[in-house]
Amino acid sequence: MHRPPSIQWILPILRWAYWHEDMQDPPSIDLQFMDAGLRRKLSPLVKQALSLAHQCANGHSNLRLVYASRNGDIARTTDMLMGLAIGDIPSPTAFSMSVLNAAAGAYSIATADRSPNTAIAATGSSIGFGLLEAWMQFSSNPEQALLFVYADEPPPPIYQAGHPSEASHAIALLLSNNASHEINCIMQAQPDAKESASSQSLAFIQCLANGTSSWEGEGRQWHWSCHARSVENEDE
Repeated sequence: MHRPPSIQWILPILRWAYWHEDMQDPPSIDLQFMDAGLRRKLSPLVKQALSLAHQCANGHSNLRLVYASRNGDIARTTDMLMGLAIGDIPSPTAFSMSVLNAAAGAYSIATADRSPNTAIAATGSSIGFGLLEAWMQFSSNPEQALLFVYADEPPPPIYQAGHPSEASHAIALLLSNNASHEINCIMQAQPDAKESASSQSLAFIQCLANGTSSWEGEGRQWHWSCHARSVENEDE
């Protein structure tokens, strides 16, 4: 029996952090590393995401950054588009902070880190392909740690067309050769896949919380498992 094509990779994770707005004990936002003027330009979601990112970086410098999001800063973008519809001209700040790579750029400015950064959006599979991009970049230069950040929020009602919304959430991972854990990632083509009830990114949070999770949708099946890194892997 012919098996659908698949790809498998392993992410070496030194630290991770996550947040969603329904958490009983959410992590506090700490952006003291960032200039106050820059902080004021950020949306609440991006503030939370960059706080998690800095928590994971924990003093590391010279960090490449991969930022992924399905919807981006969609609340800000929607406000800007609604203003355009009635003839308002968007401010330069609103426009510059609405683009997908604005969060990555803000973090780079705040940390004075000129390492490359990449922004990824791939519809419902954005975190999966963002993690794949992070792995490919890290594999090309494993001596340099890499920071992966994901952030998303439900679209405003005008976009939702009756679909249930999910809690805003953010995730940060630090990939490093000195990793204490690793996440085994498998993506397999599944043409008849029925999309899972939750979003892919919330499914991935379940992996971080419980050690394993899966998600189906957009013609693919994804599976993640997280475990402590073995001594043999650390010596390789």
